[in-house]
Amino acid sequence: MDNETLSCLYHLAPDLMESLRLRATVLERISALQPVGRRALSQRLKVPEREVRSICDALKDDGYLAIGQSGMSVSEKGVAFLPALRELTQAMNGITSLERSLSRALNVGRVCIVAGDADSDPDVLREAGRAAARHLIALLRNGMTLTVSGGTSVAAVAGAMPRGIHPLDVHVLPARGGMGMAVETQAGTLAAEIAHALVGKLSFIFQVRATRDIQRAAGKAFVHRQYKTKAANTAFVAKGNF
Repeated sequence: MDNETLSCLYHLAPDLMESLRLRATVLERISALQPVGRRALSQRLKVPEREVRSICDALKDDGYLAIGQSGMSVSEKGVAFLPALRELTQAMNGITSLERSLSRALNVGRVCIVAGDADSDPDVLREAGRAAARHLIALLRNGMTLTVSGGTSVAAVAGAMPRGIHPLDVHVLPARGGMGMAVETQAGTLAAEIAHALVGKLSFIFQVRATRDIQRAAGKAFVHRQYKTKAANTAFVAKGNF
């Protein structure tokens, strides 16, 4: 849906469009957080619980939601509807237009934007991971090699990868190692997690060459932590299938 059409609809029926936007947002959020209760959803959306309850009841009556003891989740009918729903909410929030503008400015084929501030809201980073995982699954093909770097952003992608739903003959490699203390966000750990999700092949290939700069930097880091170390030219190779 283009900006001109959306602008026309907002002018003709602003209340109806806002109601539509809120319903779409509620269903999309439930898909990301499921199973989730009404109160928790209300707090996440910063919308009164009474209004959330009314919207969820309507979505359940239309067959888009299933409600159980553990909370609300999206039904099969709702899951089939989610891709079109995400496009609609992106367009209604002005994100689609911004993505296209950035794509032209940066001269890249595709830009994906997730609304929110990841520095103040951890859910935003998780949503960015889910968005990246969806696009990654769409791009991967059998026989490809995927290199995975480390960090919290890539960890969000690895955590959002559907497990075993899209098995692919993909070779996963860690792009680099890491000197950080958090093992769970290092390249090797995340590569293993993604390979497991894809039911693909995993290889670790590390090669450390001790140059003077690396020796000095590593020496300072380890001395500061009262550890002793010595540099060496070493190569380790390990392989495993998942």
